[in-house]
Amino acid sequence: MTRAGIDIFDPVFAKYHDIFIENSNVIFRRINIDLYSNAIIASLVVCLREFPCNDVLFIKPELKVPDMWDVRLKKAAYSDSVIATASPMCDCSPFFSLLDVNSSNDNTNFDFEDIDRLSFCLGHRFVYETPYFFDGCFYLRFDALNEIEDHNLLFSSNSNSTLSDLNNALISIGKLHVLCDHLYVGYDKSISNCVSYNNIDYSKYNFVDKEFLLSHPLTTVRQAVAYFIDKKYKIISMPGLESKPVILHITHSWGGGIEEWIRDFSNVRDKAVNIVLKSIGNSGVYGYRLALFTNIKDTNPIRLWELSLPILCSKASNIEYRRILNQIIKEFSVDAIIISSFIGHSFDVISSNKKTVIVCHDYYPFCPAITTYFDGVCAKCDFDSLSSCIYHNKSNLLMNSPEFSAREWLNLRGEYVRLIKSHGVSLVAPSKSAVERLCALESRFSPLDFTVIPHGYLFNDFSVALDGDRSLRPYPMAHSKMRAIVLGQLKREKGLHLLQEVCHGLSQYVDIYLVGCGEKAKQSLSDARCIKEIIERYDRSDLPGIIKGIAPDFGLLLSVWPETFSYVLSELMILGVPPVATALGSFKDRIIDGVNGFLFEPSGDALLERVRLLSEHPAMLTGVRERLKCFRHRSLDEMVDDYVRLLGIGRPQAARYEPCIGTETGLTEPYMRLYSSYKGLERAYAHMKEAYEQKTEACERMQLRIAELNESLMAAITESENMQKKLEEIYGSLYWKVGRFFKLIGSD
Repeated sequence: MTRAGIDIFDPVFAKYHDIFIENSNVIFRRINIDLYSNAIIASLVVCLREFPCNDVLFIKPELKVPDMWDVRLKKAAYSDSVIATASPMCDCSPFFSLLDVNSSNDNTNFDFEDIDRLSFCLGHRFVYETPYFFDGCFYLRFDALNEIEDHNLLFSSNSNSTLSDLNNALISIGKLHVLCDHLYVGYDKSISNCVSYNNIDYSKYNFVDKEFLLSHPLTTVRQAVAYFIDKKYKIISMPGLESKPVILHITHSWGGGIEEWIRDFSNVRDKAVNIVLKSIGNSGVYGYRLALFTNIKDTNPIRLWELSLPILCSKASNIEYRRILNQIIKEFSVDAIIISSFIGHSFDVISSNKKTVIVCHDYYPFCPAITTYFDGVCAKCDFDSLSSCIYHNKSNLLMNSPEFSAREWLNLRGEYVRLIKSHGVSLVAPSKSAVERLCALESRFSPLDFTVIPHGYLFNDFSVALDGDRSLRPYPMAHSKMRAIVLGQLKREKGLHLLQEVCHGLSQYVDIYLVGCGEKAKQSLSDARCIKEIIERYDRSDLPGIIKGIAPDFGLLLSVWPETFSYVLSELMILGVPPVATALGSFKDRIIDGVNGFLFEPSGDALLERVRLLSEHPAMLTGVRERLKCFRHRSLDEMVDDYVRLLGIGRPQAARYEPCIGTETGLTEPYMRLYSSYKGLERAYAHMKEAYEQKTEACERMQLRIAELNESLMAAITESENMQKKLEEIYGSLYWKVGRFFKLIGSD
């Protein structure tokens, strides 16, 4: 396609010249618009004369265009053979406007590119028929022009043709004008005025135009974009438009280490666009709905689906889930899938036609308790063990569930292994011990394709971890007693009971600082003698300062289940704090006892003995601390590169999304209902508040009046009582009795 850049306004020629100069098939022409009825007709005349077999892309100079606007318009124009023109959304015309007055006045933090990203992700990638094309910006197909009878006459230099003539001529031959719901162009407010769709004078329009405006096809997208602007939510990626592979991450909505890993993975933005599908539910039913996010940091989804039949824990197959997954893959140009958790999901995600990797952050779905821990590290998981676990293990997701028996879970486990085998899905574990443990508990895992890829770490949060300045590492100071730090959540499987068991004995050797332990641990240990300080929550970026302030001699890692990696261990080693950990899982993989840390068996006695030895022989800690100065943790880039190689995904072409394949299910219909309901509730609340205030005022006046009446009543009662006393005194006086006696005689 040759684009003819027509320079009509000299002051802005350089602007568009810079935009297109790198494209060798762009030709610029200066023309004299005084010979024609308007600039568009003038441009079309030149295009038809010099480039009769080329499409026309027209834009007024006061408009602001986002990335790949021209490609998007072309894809829309060619999405159907009956289309003649494709126009973007722009607030210069009520037919094409996206923002209403309220969102326009409240979008100071949103530039036109921010709004364009919102529209691209919240839109359906649809085109909608419109009565006209947008005279500020449009794409016109040459084949549609050539079908107009006597089109040369229509655009002759002595013709007085107008845009209306062109519009009608195209419609008369059965061609359509369409509007894109996934492209927004900005405008120079000093030149063009915003036209809100909420302030339209419908009396100026004919019946067709009025009906179009009243039932505008952009209604749902408008509501969704308005909601995001109102909540100040921005979108940073445009899956399927950028020339990056799109990776779909599958996870739950619990947060924790898995969310931290996906966030770290997504921070390497130059490698891929990372979108996230989360299951949302509650205890007992973990998949009520599915929510799609363009980033793990987002709090608002761009798609939301209610499942008609909720997924309790996981399912082997679910037709509705499969349909939703296929919609996401197509609509968002998904190239690969990384599954971090099956909780609330269906195994249908294994059998998509996309390259898929399962990351074994924990032992689910093999183990419904996630940790392979039930009153100790599990040595087996057969029918009897699983039955007992389901009914007695408080960590088991199925505990007391009437929907799942041990037999059903064993069948689900078998289907899981079968699907992995049949679809050639790769399994990744962050440590060697995680692979060994799975294979030891289930022999069918042994022949599967496992790859060990240790997690990377985001060093930006830890300036002390940079090789340039190791002197920033915190070193312990001289204390009367050693100091130990316990990082992260502290619950039963993280060793809470272990610490409680020997807390009294530890107090003679060490002061313990709990950092990020959570509310339950705080309540359980707040009175313990060995606990010096408790910080319930912390932000990762604050950790270097916290550790520097505490200056711990070592860090305790008390997990009683075999962790597959441990970010806490990474953080301690990066910050030069010697780790003292249970000899389980990845701790045993990563720590060489006495070299870069210390190990102990997961028991209270072993913990107490290890701390006693370190207290009596502090030189052991000094040696480890010195060796940790040379420790280098692998970076996030190294980790992501390993995954990209395993997935075998290269850099795809830009703008590869398919237009007009989306559905309204799950997109803006929930947002429209949500936003409309929210606004309705807001108005109802305002009315209720006003009524309440009026009633409160009336009530206060009434209470004041009642108080006044009560006061008057009490005064009257007091006065009455005083009068009664006086009467009693009078009736009892000698004067009254003598007087009454003579009165009686006189009456005789």
